[in-house]
Amino acid sequence: MMWAGRRAEVTLTAVAALTVVAGTLDLRQHYQVTDGTALALSLLRAAPLAVVLRRPVLAWVLSLATIVLAALAADPVTPAEPWPWLVGSLPAYLAVLVVAAVGVPRRLLIPGWAAGLLVGGVVLTMAPERASWEGLLVPAILSAIALAGGDVVRGSAEARAGLRTERERRGVLEERARIAREMHDVVAHGMSVVTVRADSAPYRLADVPPATAAEFAEIADAARDSLEQMRRLLTVLRGEVGTDLTAPQPGLTDLPTLVETSRRAGVPVRLTSIARAADPAIELAAYRLVQEALSNALRHAPGAAVEVTVATAADGSLRVEVTNEPPTHPPEPDRATGHGLTGMRERVGLLGGTVDLGGLPGGGWRVRAVLPASGRERT
Repeated sequence: MMWAGRRAEVTLTAVAALTVVAGTLDLRQHYQVTDGTALALSLLRAAPLAVVLRRPVLAWVLSLATIVLAALAADPVTPAEPWPWLVGSLPAYLAVLVVAAVGVPRRLLIPGWAAGLLVGGVVLTMAPERASWEGLLVPAILSAIALAGGDVVRGSAEARAGLRTERERRGVLEERARIAREMHDVVAHGMSVVTVRADSAPYRLADVPPATAAEFAEIADAARDSLEQMRRLLTVLRGEVGTDLTAPQPGLTDLPTLVETSRRAGVPVRLTSIARAADPAIELAAYRLVQEALSNALRHAPGAAVEVTVATAADGSLRVEVTNEPPTHPPEPDRATGHGLTGMRERVGLLGGTVDLGGLPGGGWRVRAVLPASGRERT
């Protein structure tokens, strides 16, 4: 399961302990169940928590079955006691629902919730003298809240997974772009020199025989052909196979969508943008810088509030600043390569801009960049 980890296991263990202890006391004091039977029923009600992370549907079914067993064994001391959904049955069942809402296909959530109501209704008709409609209505509301909460957790986990995938994909593209730049600087330049020198050789050198001149011409043609193939290869490296290389690139107008995606992933972000439209290359660099900064905040400062400011200065340059507060809890282990900050500097530097990265007093972090008005790339 995408979000399962040590924290989830500890939480489920705590709920299981609560179910056993509180459930046993509840059955003994309020439902006239003997000590041994009360303990056995409480252990059964806690058992689905042991498999819910691996088999959420099975745990859901088992949890309903144990609730029925507990209800049939219980004899309320007073009519005020909840029945057939006993108080001691709720912690484990609600925990199972939260986990199931994360791991079970969404199309099964409402039918599963309705099945729980149906089971409670059937048990209620078996002993109407014990019945308490509150004992059916309140669990129905609580179970709906548990499923909704689990679905929110699922959405956050999916958004985080999407950000991780995008970060990995961006790392691959940045590496390919770096290779393309190096090939352009070294190989393509060398091939151009070969072409020029081969073309000019018959004119620079004296008494070149016709056969030798023809050989120089073939060398120049081969170099030109290789150079053209090299340029096509660089185009593929700079783009992504199967994508439209002429598709519009993200810019300043796409920042609100990027920020909203980060919010869904659990990053409290506030965006302030007073920037005018800029050169497409500048807007793309600003977008990628904010994207990388938000990804870093998600990885290294979980729970920290993030402030994104994008503004156009009087000289026409674009100022981008992303700051985050200290993390509210320790970050999870991360296997990122650490190339993001390097790629950020390279991208801004190619456009003639500057980037300032560093920590803030109190444990926060700031990324500040200045991008020139013109987006002409340096060569």
